[in-house]
Amino acid sequence: MTATARDGYSVTTLYSNPDDAWYLELCHSGRILVTAIVPDEDPEREPTVCWNERAGHHEVPYEVMRRFMEQVAEEIRTNRWWMKLRPGLVEIIRQLYAVFGGVVHEEEYPALLVVLRELVGEEELAQVLEGAFGAGLDPHPPAPPAARVAALRERLAEEGWTLPGGPEGSGTTYE
Repeated sequence: MTATARDGYSVTTLYSNPDDAWYLELCHSGRILVTAIVPDEDPEREPTVCWNERAGHHEVPYEVMRRFMEQVAEEIRTNRWWMKLRPGLVEIIRQLYAVFGGVVHEEEYPALLVVLRELVGEEELAQVLEGAFGAGLDPHPPAPPAARVAALRERLAEEGWTLPGGPEGSGTTYE
């Protein structure tokens, strides 16, 4: 939500490393009214909303509060979705992000799908792709040449890939 001259409300989003949580602050004229806390590391910690008692009584228009809570819901969806995945998928996504930095090149993508299909089923593949690279990737590109898959396996080994499903079913690393 952005502030407008007409309503004076804004939302500030920040991350607290000590709390492992996102903070969304609904402000009016520079004063924090409401803080939503969205933990993103511990599935046991639930998101919460806290009113700033020091701000005193303040009526917040329904539309402003609705937009704020929609933004909080989106923050929860984008930062806690992984908590619903089995731990193995989380580790695959983490390692993909470490290797690719969130961007897979067009020429490596079909080979990467070959490798990932050795590790996960089709339903989980979509979750892994979205988690590592965002939405919108085609899960069925043309099949890559075997040499391109081999080259990707070599790159993954060089990058420290340590997931099950290595060559010849090694089950531990790509080496």
